[in-house]
Amino acid sequence: MNRAIRRSMILVAAGVAACNGDPTGDLRNGVDHLIAAPTALFLSPGGSTNVIVEAVDEQGNRQGTSFSIGSVAPGINVVEDLTFNPIFDKDGNLVPRKRPTRVRYVVTPDAPSGSTSFVIRAGGKELTIPVRLVPDHVDGTYSDATPAPGDTVTLTTQAPFLFRANATVATGGNRALIVSQNASEIRFIPIPGGTPGAAVVTGVALDYATTLGLAIPTVADFTTPAGFSGVDALATAPAITIPVAGAHSLFIDVGTMQEVAECDADLGALCRAYRLDLATARTFRVETTWQGTSDLGLYFYSSAGALLGGPCDGKGNAAAGQPETCTKTLGPGTFYVTVADFGPFYDPAEVAPTWIRLDITGQ
Repeated sequence: MNRAIRRSMILVAAGVAACNGDPTGDLRNGVDHLIAAPTALFLSPGGSTNVIVEAVDEQGNRQGTSFSIGSVAPGINVVEDLTFNPIFDKDGNLVPRKRPTRVRYVVTPDAPSGSTSFVIRAGGKELTIPVRLVPDHVDGTYSDATPAPGDTVTLTTQAPFLFRANATVATGGNRALIVSQNASEIRFIPIPGGTPGAAVVTGVALDYATTLGLAIPTVADFTTPAGFSGVDALATAPAITIPVAGAHSLFIDVGTMQEVAECDADLGALCRAYRLDLATARTFRVETTWQGTSDLGLYFYSSAGALLGGPCDGKGNAAAGQPETCTKTLGPGTFYVTVADFGPFYDPAEVAPTWIRLDITGQ
């Protein structure tokens, strides 16, 4: 083989070697930026989470370099996880990698709430990773933590907590009736009965994480009032009162529907019974709402157990079946109010309500 041919073969071989190399090799200029996964962290008390940080060049290729933890703001602890892609020395000891392309860090909370961050440095670059500390309870105070049946209670909170527009409160395992609410207060009427303990608020946000909708308990305990309950016979029905003109009374029954003889005979329905004792003739407005979609109606009886005309029962079942509302005038004497459940008549699968609310306004 002559010298010219040999020289040509060497040049071709060099060209093939270049083609088989990294075509982006000339474009790499070391670490261009750092990438974190996830890019932001949410932490609850007692928990921890991992974040992986990698160093890349302009093309997104991983670059081996030295990583270090920079400044760590108050509220969190950050340590490198040496068990991630571990390296062992000759004695079997776990040691840090000298020039890894990515590193995993373990972040744990050191405060119940707050907005904080930490910095990771590598290859002359640094990355700030935001951390949101998510509390496991809501700080709040009750206007009355042991209310009477029908009382309105105000739950007030403060920064960093916010109540969203659709926030709800559950006490004793039952969702309370919301009267009004804003970002810092919820006014509610607790459903009687249930076990005392912390209320659970659903729809809690934080002023540094306004899109959250947490369902978390309150710090303070709450005692639901004892349940008011109608009975299964007119003769033993509990008394309810008609308030003075312009005033309003609220009764919430948490008992179960039962067979009241008069309801069974006249209406063919299960009922709850209450007594009205009127010293003079009274006019009042009554509105009934209840849990569920069963068909309920209010029927009035004389002291002798005779069914009176003019019931509050103008709607059917399902969501549009309530409230039932009417204005009633009764003379002096004793009368009975019964809440009749016609739900099974329309649908045998209907379930009796777990509570019934009577709003009575004197006129």
